[in-house]
Amino acid sequence: MDFYQFFSFSAKKAIYRANEIAAQFSNQYLEPEHIFYSTLNLRSCSAVQVLHTLEVHLPKLTYSLEAHLYGHAASYKGTASFSRRTIELLSEAMKEIKRLHHREIGTTHLLIALAQDRAPFLRELMADHKLDAKRIRNAFITHLKGYSHTAWTGPVRIPEAPWTPPKPSPESGYSKMLSPPLRDAMQQASSLTQALGHEYVQPEHLACALLQDPAAFTDTGIETGQWNRGALLVRLMQHLGEKATTPMARPPQPGRRLISILSAAYGSIIKLGTVEIAVGNVFAAMLEEQDSFVSRLFHNAGIYDAPEEEAELDSGQSGDGDDIEPPDDDDGAEAE
Repeated sequence: MDFYQFFSFSAKKAIYRANEIAAQFSNQYLEPEHIFYSTLNLRSCSAVQVLHTLEVHLPKLTYSLEAHLYGHAASYKGTASFSRRTIELLSEAMKEIKRLHHREIGTTHLLIALAQDRAPFLRELMADHKLDAKRIRNAFITHLKGYSHTAWTGPVRIPEAPWTPPKPSPESGYSKMLSPPLRDAMQQASSLTQALGHEYVQPEHLACALLQDPAAFTDTGIETGQWNRGALLVRLMQHLGEKATTPMARPPQPGRRLISILSAAYGSIIKLGTVEIAVGNVFAAMLEEQDSFVSRLFHNAGIYDAPEEEAELDSGQSGDGDDIEPPDDDDGAEAE
């Protein structure tokens, strides 16, 4: 008997992608958190539409899960197996389709089962977003009624913000001078900015994109072997997620601070006599930025020696919200 015959197409895709995510984080067991994260990335599945109906802040929910997964990255090299919790999750999903008299397990049945998981992290995450099995189930039933009533003209679909990474904006004046790895990182930073609902790409977005790709630092002369990249990424994503809003429909623009970073990096290549702005040039400029979240973060991680009077990361001076404020003027999200 095919195990996956009881799953809808979207639910199968969620399980397959969860396996890939477990492998990405080198986890030995496929856990409910992997399934939850993969489901949230299926932008048109019923679970995501139900969460939209419940007015759940999806960017914040997604990045909370991603930070948790980065924090639990391991070093296992084989294929992940279902954990005891995942088997219990699928069992609950099976009970749910029997309760609702449905024929197969869909992504919302998985979501209802996730809301009943007793692990501390998921319990707290669900509570933070005011989610429980009963509330999700009722919204799902309402969603299905709306779907059947509009079957003649097609189902009602909640508009979603595009997730295709936009090309780096030429507004900065430096896009043609970027090295290929830096150009890729800029695309990822722009995509991240748009997903979080920020209007301007800032150094924090770019630093997050660079840290997600260890290969970006190849041939830069920067020694990354002693870094705890996972911890740095978690801290950056938590910082960015605190100011997350609704994903934007239009591509974001480079902010003043990022343009200043690129300008400083351009000045360094002029001195060096090179022809393109590389990751190393930008990274060095980030570390030299005065009183920024990125420079404080790396200073506290021992990556470079900052002046003794440098503000501590959590001292309360220009703290976690100050670098990515909602825009009040042309550039917004700027450090004071």
